[in-house]
Amino acid sequence: MYFFNSKTLKKHNIKIMDRKKIEELFNNEVFSIKYLNYYGTFTFGLFNTENKLLGYLLKFLNYIQYCFNIIFRVLFRARGCENPFLSPHLIAIIKYKKFK
Repeated sequence: MYFFNSKTLKKHNIKIMDRKKIEELFNNEVFSIKYLNYYGTFTFGLFNTENKLLGYLLKFLNYIQYCFNIIFRVLFRARGCENPFLSPHLIAIIKYKKFK
């Protein structure tokens, strides 16, 4: 992502975008984690750029994405390949223990 748009990446707190970090912060006496998992599979559609040349590269990569989608579907079937390296999202459902 940094390659395409470093300004956007600087706005993110990527240190907390990790399952183990979320567990460390919220699995305690105040909070309980009800659900925590990666969701989705890598896609070039997540990226953007202000550079015209990189924009063309990104557009080309988006077309290649169709091939990746077929490969991922064949390899992983309906279960997907949700993991820290290929998933763009981390979903957390956390309950504040005061409310029962």
